[in-house]
Amino acid sequence: FSLIEVVLALVVITFGLISVLALLPANLRATRDSVADTHSSQVGEHLIQVLSTAIEDAPDDATWAAKALALPTTKPDAAEPGEGWTRWLSQEGVTYWRAGDDQQLVRVDMRRAGADYSEFSAICRIWRQPVTISSYEDGAWSTRTLPDSVAIGLQVEVSWPAQAPYSGRQKSLFALNVFRKAS
Repeated sequence: FSLIEVVLALVVITFGLISVLALLPANLRATRDSVADTHSSQVGEHLIQVLSTAIEDAPDDATWAAKALALPTTKPDAAEPGEGWTRWLSQEGVTYWRAGDDQQLVRVDMRRAGADYSEFSAICRIWRQPVTISSYEDGAWSTRTLPDSVAIGLQVEVSWPAQAPYSGRQKSLFALNVFRKAS
């Protein structure tokens, strides 16, 4: 091989390596976003199940009112407090703190055992909506809204990362209709 051929081969190899290395940041970002999406789904589903279980098990009108009807009827748009979070629940490396007038804000922190940093952090906003059901009677569809004393539509929005301003976060919405157990 001549020196010119060797130099040309090195240029082609260098160009190929630089092209491959240029793809790494995009791949790392995609991986990080995928992991965060998975964590947000786990957090949202866990939180909505914990809340719905507490609400469904209300033994009387006062408990139902305190747990279900105390939630706001629209998505909380208040700014998240910097302080004043109360530790609420901790399970398997995930810690939940509550804040807000009606405890409608939940901060989530996921850490591996012994880690000094948070693997995933998010703010959840909780509210309720009316439950509307459809039924087919006498050849026609009709809809009706159930009273709040019977059912609520539990809504949880998970936004992450918690350190970013709300407008710059990614968001996921989780919803579940919660029916009061017959007594």
